[in-house]
Amino acid sequence: SLGSKTNFLINGLTNDLQNMGFSSVDLDVYSIPGSQGQKKECKANLKWHMSADDKDGHFASQLGQLTAKSVAADTTAATTLEEWETSKSEMLAKIQSACIDRANNKFDSAVVNLFSYRPGSATCMEYTESVKYGFN
Repeated sequence: SLGSKTNFLINGLTNDLQNMGFSSVDLDVYSIPGSQGQKKECKANLKWHMSADDKDGHFASQLGQLTAKSVAADTTAATTLEEWETSKSEMLAKIQSACIDRANNKFDSAVVNLFSYRPGSATCMEYTESVKYGFN
């Protein structure tokens, strides 16, 4: 008996992927409930080491080189922080202006609207989504 095609594919692919230099190979078959019954899916979870050099010529080593190059070229953190600093400076200027106005009008407090967004809007995502950069 050859067994099932699923087992044959999972075992064969796992061995081949390990031989390609991946540091971790996990092929997983799972069920997904749906309106037309359960559906089976197989996903491959793969990891490779990030490295600037390709010593062994494996596919995973090439991916490690690409990852290292991509991480080195990522300017997300710098540009995002620059944008956020600009926004913060604009808000501080708005706060100072409002406070000066209130003090000139004989008040010792101020309420200043800094920003607003609607849930689900593009502006909401700008203020609530995490900014990811660098490795993983």
